[in-house]
Amino acid sequence: MQQIFLDELEKIYSDYVDDYRIGDDTPKNFALPMINLSKCFLDTEHAFPATQYKIFRVVEDMGLRHLKIDAFEGDYRSFRVEYDGEEKIISLSTSSYSRNKTIICFAVDKENYAHHALQLTVDNRDKNVEVIGDTVRFFHSGRIAVGKFGSGKISELRELVEEKYPQIISGKKFFLGTLTHDRLWTLEDEQIIRFVENLISYALIRDDYREIVIKRCTSS
Repeated sequence: MQQIFLDELEKIYSDYVDDYRIGDDTPKNFALPMINLSKCFLDTEHAFPATQYKIFRVVEDMGLRHLKIDAFEGDYRSFRVEYDGEEKIISLSTSSYSRNKTIICFAVDKENYAHHALQLTVDNRDKNVEVIGDTVRFFHSGRIAVGKFGSGKISELRELVEEKYPQIISGKKFFLGTLTHDRLWTLEDEQIIRFVENLISYALIRDDYREIVIKRCTSS
């Protein structure tokens, strides 16, 4: 049964590389789960549950939106959420980076544009993603850029995460979730639901922290 779904992913591997969704140097044991995740984001037959989560409420799964963010352009899966009394749009996608690497993009809409709250590199020395057998685990160091103001402090971001969403703190890193790569994923899959909740929560808090840094820098 597992080989059947792996064969399906293998068949579309070249298409996802050609469409700039997967880096052509990403090792196959990383690339196939990322194709599965990308396919999950693109699948509009399954909707992410519109309900209350720990720090936000999903108002609607908006389906696919074509976005151009800096050098990245393509279809993102977008979610309208209510967070701290405001509606926001969070969008997720996979993309190749410099053609050869793979990243997971977390985008947040602003007033008249969208920006990436995070580009999580899949296959790099930071070990953001671990693949052991059919277990895929996602982490992030917390590094954060704040536009023209340079880099934020991981320690300060960590304090904000501890206050708002402490369950993703794991040692010195942020742990974004575990997926078992033994089937095709959908947005109605319990593991994917928990994972996407973590991704959206982390994106929202990272943007909160950016706003704090910008206000501090512009008021001093």
